[in-house]
Amino acid sequence: KNNINTKFNIEIIKTEGDKEISKNIKSYLNKHIDTSLKEKIKIELNSSYTKKGTSKDSEGKVTVYKISVTTFFKIIDDKENKNITISRDLTFNRFEDIFEQKKYEDKIKRDISKLITDSFITELIATK
Repeated sequence: KNNINTKFNIEIIKTEGDKEISKNIKSYLNKHIDTSLKEKIKIELNSSYTKKGTSKDSEGKVTVYKISVTTFFKIIDDKENKNITISRDLTFNRFEDIFEQKKYEDKIKRDISKLITDSFITELIATK
């Protein structure tokens, strides 16, 4: 079995943008933090979230939405700063029940945040 270390001494020094996405990413990153490691990685993150109607029915009601999440990670290093941008999109059909749609959108935000975090950790592993 290939054991790749996914633990890093990460310090999030600044978050901007969509608070919910940033909170989710911080939560998922916590699973990869080991403060006993010597090399500390300082990061800033800035997340954006957009939801747009992409299709409408004959009455002009939105029937399909597209959610886009982009997160900019800035790794602050003594030698050089590195920027990593990760984006994920998802489309879904409108729900008749607004409450169910809100629950679904919250789940999408969590799922996309996890995908973005996993991609970021993969990038960190690749640069080590």
